[in-house]
Amino acid sequence: MSIAARVLAVAGAVVMPVSLFFYWYEVNTGDSIFKMKGWDVFESTDTLMVIAALATLALLVVNPRHAGRMLLLVGTVMSGWILVQVIDRPAALGFFGDEVVSLRFGAALGLMGALLIVAAGALSGVRGDRTIVE
Repeated sequence: MSIAARVLAVAGAVVMPVSLFFYWYEVNTGDSIFKMKGWDVFESTDTLMVIAALATLALLVVNPRHAGRMLLLVGTVMSGWILVQVIDRPAALGFFGDEVVSLRFGAALGLMGALLIVAAGALSGVRGDRTIVE
């Protein structure tokens, strides 16, 4: 695995859970505005993001040479999961209408962290060893 792929994987593994400390959603009820961090609004996504980040770091430590496909899998699953949370609001926001809920910086940061892990997996796949079997 190249140094660039490792840097991307570590950056994604750090950025993804750090995004939970930023505001993901803003609710404007007309009378007041509520900003909700990732830790406050999610039921299981926050836990999955931390587990995926730890799994990414473990892959880099335990078997960095063959971690490419697993990084691609972890990053793709988490990108899809986060994208679903962005499109289909979490249950905690269910009683607000769609017109009063808007996305904040944390949502973009979380998705970017997952996509960095995907990029690391893709980059290591491109640069992987190829052997010709005859």
